[in-house]
Amino acid sequence: AIVFAESKRMGSALEILRKVRDSLDNIDVHVNIAHCLLEMHDYSKAIESYEFALKKYGNKNNKAYIMNLLGKAWYSRGAKERSLEFFQKALKNVEMALEVARQNETSQTKFSASLMYNVALLHFQIAETLRRSNSRERKLQDIHDAMEGLNVGLTYLKSLSNIDEFVMIPKEELEQRIQLGETTMKSALAVSYTHLTLPTN
Repeated sequence: AIVFAESKRMGSALEILRKVRDSLDNIDVHVNIAHCLLEMHDYSKAIESYEFALKKYGNKNNKAYIMNLLGKAWYSRGAKERSLEFFQKALKNVEMALEVARQNETSQTKFSASLMYNVALLHFQIAETLRRSNSRERKLQDIHDAMEGLNVGLTYLKSLSNIDEFVMIPKEELEQRIQLGETTMKSALAVSYTHLTLPTN
């Protein structure tokens, strides 16, 4: 199944994994099934598989890992359907993953740093989704939450920019993202918020 998956033959890999699941029911099988479904763009079933793995096998050693994967699946579904709600669900899962990871660590690890980065990117994605959305469809609470979230995301990115070991993206690109958030994205959300709070005649 792994060989098929690595060669992008997801249908064959999925068929084998489902047969294996019948005789070897463990977390790795369910997570790998979810991976295949995600690669096949069957996002709803991938989410179901990750959620099943989390509910049945989740513990303090793997919970953050699975929740991050679940966040990725919700993000992928959100990107396909251009859904603010799904991006928000992705954010919720990754934020919980970060919280769990921090509870289990005595010091910051590469994993928790990567989760901080993922949380920041999701805050940026939500802000960008609202910025590009139809002004008539925006809700004041969503804009307010996005403004607060953007500040959280910026705080995380600034923190990561001071960590030499953080190499997920080049420092220059990280600084560019921070600059974008501090200028264009903050301004756009502020304008949207002001527009929604103005009295209508």
